[in-house]
Amino acid sequence: MTRGAVALLALLLMASSTTTFVRCEPQVPCYFVFGDSLSDPGNNNDLVTKAKANYPPYGIDFPGGVPTGRFSNGRNFVDRITELLGFDEYIPPYSTAKGRQILKGVNYASGAAGIRSETGQHLSLYLLGARKIAVFGLGLVGCTLGEIYTFGTSDGSLCVDKINEAVQLFNEKLITLVDDLTMELPGAQFTYIGASSSTDTGSAVADTTCCKLRDDYQCIEFDTVCEGRDNYIFWDGFHPTEVVNVLSGETAYSGIDSKYIHPKAANGPKQQRPPKSSSKSSSSTQDAIEIEVAEVLYGLMKQSQAPSKQDGGMIIDLAKMGVLRVNCEASKNLLLIGGVATAVDGCVRLCWPELCFGCAIF
Repeated sequence: MTRGAVALLALLLMASSTTTFVRCEPQVPCYFVFGDSLSDPGNNNDLVTKAKANYPPYGIDFPGGVPTGRFSNGRNFVDRITELLGFDEYIPPYSTAKGRQILKGVNYASGAAGIRSETGQHLSLYLLGARKIAVFGLGLVGCTLGEIYTFGTSDGSLCVDKINEAVQLFNEKLITLVDDLTMELPGAQFTYIGASSSTDTGSAVADTTCCKLRDDYQCIEFDTVCEGRDNYIFWDGFHPTEVVNVLSGETAYSGIDSKYIHPKAANGPKQQRPPKSSSKSSSSTQDAIEIEVAEVLYGLMKQSQAPSKQDGGMIIDLAKMGVLRVNCEASKNLLLIGGVATAVDGCVRLCWPELCFGCAIF
């Protein structure tokens, strides 16, 4: 899938040919990314899947001309946001991130990834201290060349309208979810960022791809590519060229096109939670939250490796996050997976090599 596939293309100056930038302190302490091939920095490289881009001509315009696994000729839009936030290096993929490197951020995006209700990413992020979370809407998937080649168009449309109609319904629901999460999680600010729907591409090439395509609309390995790549919208059948990615990243970062940002003022007063209909409803909702919190913690712990000793790491106190307690039975399960546990003032502290979870139990 691709967001902002048909976007207003601007001629942008390409960045330096090095992957390290000279910056002051980053504007945020860390940056974690979840997504699909539009954000994937190479997590699929060693997976048994055709959804990977670790071969030429991918990466031809990336610093060093190396195919890192990004589904473009150069940087993706996450890379541009990383630069604008002031990080010294691009956020590393989960597949290679190590040690204290993860404290600055990890990119978990994976090509062909989907959405599963049980992943609970938003809650996991919140429990780990995230308070500013940007949620990107789907772009005009029906306007990607891969979809057009597959389904065709009708009634004089330039895109596959039935797909874009489904995208619109999804994004409308996503905006509602963003509002709900901001109200339900104390101190959090979720922001929806939509893709521009402009079809005014000026003189840009929008009816063909820059690289030659395989049957699955990815680039043919080691084949030739177009000249003047900055004038093309599409790199392959689904993914934009670097110049479009840079524009998308800058637009998302600046919020200059407020038509596609929700809420309009992300730093404005927080919405108030609507009153519950009864005390019973409030109690059952709290119980559900407590159970979900515990289950998410358990899942995170289960995926971690137990340390040989308790040291370092980041301490997270759920009580300070507004979570007053978690389900007792589920919390006891946290102690059964090999972590080092200590109890201080009624708080159980579970530690792994790089991360410590403080879980208040009453």
